[in-house]
Amino acid sequence: MVPELQPNNRNRRGKPVVGDKAKEILKNMEDDNPVILMFKGYSAQLDDKHDRYERIVKISRDITIEAKRIIFLLHSVNTDMKKKRTVIEEAENRLKALVNTNFKAVAKELKDQDGYQYHRIY
Repeated sequence: MVPELQPNNRNRRGKPVVGDKAKEILKNMEDDNPVILMFKGYSAQLDDKHDRYERIVKISRDITIEAKRIIFLLHSVNTDMKKKRTVIEEAENRLKALVNTNFKAVAKELKDQDGYQYHRIY
């Protein structure tokens, strides 16, 4: 069963319909074709960029979660003034740990990269 052609050569699911001639050309195309090699290089660069983007997003979420936990910890000082010094020391230690792990991880991801490409996610 052949799907009916929709306007602008797309099937019902929105996928492009490739004709027999195009299928034949794709099958006979050589792997060492300079254009194919160039696009494989672009594909690798894009995959690397997307992977780095996802890693930075995950680290940014971890930073946000830990920062909220530290803020909640600091809010507990209002209810228990006796433990004020210990709470503040714990908050300082957690902030230092956050900087030493998560913020350094973002910096490592951005090393030798154009930071402006990723500035909206960190």
